[in-house]
Amino acid sequence: MNWEIYGIRGYRTASRPVRGEIIRPKGFKVNEIPGEYKKGEHTHFVLRKKNYTTIRALQAIARALNVSVKRFSYAGNKDKNAVTTQSISAYKIPREKLESLKLKDIETFDVKEGFERISLGSHKGNEFIITLVNVKDTSGLYDFIKQVKNGLPNFFGPQRFGIQRPNTHLIGKAILERDYEKALRVLLCQAGDNVSARAWLDENWGEWKEALKKFPKYLSIERKILSYLSKHPKDYVSALKRPHKMIRLLWINAWQAYEWNLALSKNIKDPPKQIKIKDYPKIPEMPELHEFKGGFRNSLMFPENLGATVKRNEVTLKFALKKGEYATIVLRELLKNKSI
Repeated sequence: MNWEIYGIRGYRTASRPVRGEIIRPKGFKVNEIPGEYKKGEHTHFVLRKKNYTTIRALQAIARALNVSVKRFSYAGNKDKNAVTTQSISAYKIPREKLESLKLKDIETFDVKEGFERISLGSHKGNEFIITLVNVKDTSGLYDFIKQVKNGLPNFFGPQRFGIQRPNTHLIGKAILERDYEKALRVLLCQAGDNVSARAWLDENWGEWKEALKKFPKYLSIERKILSYLSKHPKDYVSALKRPHKMIRLLWINAWQAYEWNLALSKNIKDPPKQIKIKDYPKIPEMPELHEFKGGFRNSLMFPENLGATVKRNEVTLKFALKKGEYATIVLRELLKNKSI
């Protein structure tokens, strides 16, 4: 993993690196720490999943129950490549339907009726259980645990930038600069997988109908845009509006996160208590997006209840983080290598 594309540079800890591998998804477990919820009309349940993002899992559940996915709400999106549990609220869906659900890699349990809707960010944080295998040297492990007490850099992790499209911040940057054609080029030609289709479009920019034939169906965002451009070849602004408003907000937020990470990287050893996330004004061509108020973010995070168990060539880490903090950053400081 090239951390610099996320604006992440340098290390705060000086411990020797622990060398090992994480076998995903089974070696990376995330358990959400739920918030406190009042009475209401929603059914709450715990979702355990692997090989799904949260939204993809809820889409699968909605199809199985023959209801709209809009009936479901959650506090935060959980990693696809991990075993995760989190609380979900479902609007007026009977308890027995959720309890009897059977889907591959998806479980629903602890179903309770009569609570309010779960909203984004309403959880308290997440607990992590991460197992490293094929560990050859643990000499730096306990030194690392000691140094963690002084705080770790509170970088925005790769998940903030999108795993499938790791340069979403560059899309956001181009939109903020009001260079909409450039934003489309980054999104369609540079970001994510299926390199051959993207490379073809980069060489044949403007051949929207032919490009649509080459982009696979699972790249739904790209296909929506290409379909629109096939009918409106130069309407770049409206083409960028094809993805949902929340996705476009994530692109802008990713650029804000990148700039914030760069600011922390410059003073990683002795940062101020907080660093301002840069504000940006409303975009004239996209008035439906609000102003981008950044606020302040703590420069350091302090993992709670951090402990490690060593068994032969395996190390199991357990710790808890507040919402908005990233386990991948903890692992980066421990392993001090490019691959997590």
